[in-house]
Amino acid sequence: MAGSAIPDESAFLTRVESLRGIAALAVAFFHTGTTAERVWLSAPDALGLTAFDDRWFRLYMSVANGSGAVVAFFVMSGFVLARSLDNNVAAEGRVGAAKYFVSRVFRIYPAVIAAIGVFTLAYLTLGIAFDNGNYDLPNVLLNMLLLRSDINHVTWSLTVEVIATPLILLATVWTRRRGMGALFLLLAIFFPLSFVKGFAFSDASLSALYAFLLGVFLHFYGPMIANRWSDTTASLVVVLSVLVFCLCGEHSSGWFTMIEAQSAAGLILVAAFKPGLRILRPLDSWVLRFAGKVSYSFYLLHPLSLSLAAAVFQTIGHIGTLTILAVALASVCLVMPFAWASYTLIERPGIALGRRVIKAMSTERPRTIEADGGL
Repeated sequence: MAGSAIPDESAFLTRVESLRGIAALAVAFFHTGTTAERVWLSAPDALGLTAFDDRWFRLYMSVANGSGAVVAFFVMSGFVLARSLDNNVAAEGRVGAAKYFVSRVFRIYPAVIAAIGVFTLAYLTLGIAFDNGNYDLPNVLLNMLLLRSDINHVTWSLTVEVIATPLILLATVWTRRRGMGALFLLLAIFFPLSFVKGFAFSDASLSALYAFLLGVFLHFYGPMIANRWSDTTASLVVVLSVLVFCLCGEHSSGWFTMIEAQSAAGLILVAAFKPGLRILRPLDSWVLRFAGKVSYSFYLLHPLSLSLAAAVFQTIGHIGTLTILAVALASVCLVMPFAWASYTLIERPGIALGRRVIKAMSTERPRTIEADGGL
């Protein structure tokens, strides 16, 4: 079958990277929609959605399922990092936990620190602010360390990524040594916690921590599942995953988060382990490949455009779904060059510095942990 060949475990999964780009774009479109909604609610008599517009707006917000896209990021992080960790164990015969943590620090923090710096500078010089954050130096430093997220609210998900870092390590090592039962035990612990009110750290909700474990499951058992699926079955999984993911877009609860995580897992499984599947060929386009490459920086920087979007909505006097879509597209085009600059000047040098630190930690040249996981 054309889509049944499983890629080498050390190969870079370009289609998973494209999925990450789509998820980042979905978050940006979602935030443009919520910005329009806030403007509309502030002056409903002057700036209203007609009944026709409102129906299309609900469809727009369902497709741009921002909260579900963040859950998809978590599943992808668990998958990519478990894959990298497991390959490292196979190559070196040991976990290399210290190298793993160093790699994550240099992957996550340079772009976050730079983004918070840009947000602070934009506020102090131009008065531009996405959130009502405190720009005193101590609070800026707390935001850079991901201990707060009131300056750039999207960084709450990076706080969750940091908290999940040891969990992914534990799940990968334990599953490798003890099998599926160990992973299911961790899922049995963390899934019920998603329904515990107030399960959070600072501004970051920890309700979807189990999504990272689902990504670990995909690494270990995804190839076995994919081998059992025909191309027709895999294509059906893609279609159903997309539809269900969008249907969850206007809902918020622990059960809907679980469905979003499972839908994301289905898409990632097919993208990773059915490389010849025709239905996913759009993921090979240079546009989505580029979006995936710069997705982390784009995700961090896109809120800068939302103040401008709000000003546009207030100026035009009427908010329709086509207008929201046009503003969202314009915002993406505006932010992308800055995302590319951040990727080139901040992310890549940060990853390279992390690799040098890892090399210095060992007397022999190590096989470094893959640094492109997560957002």
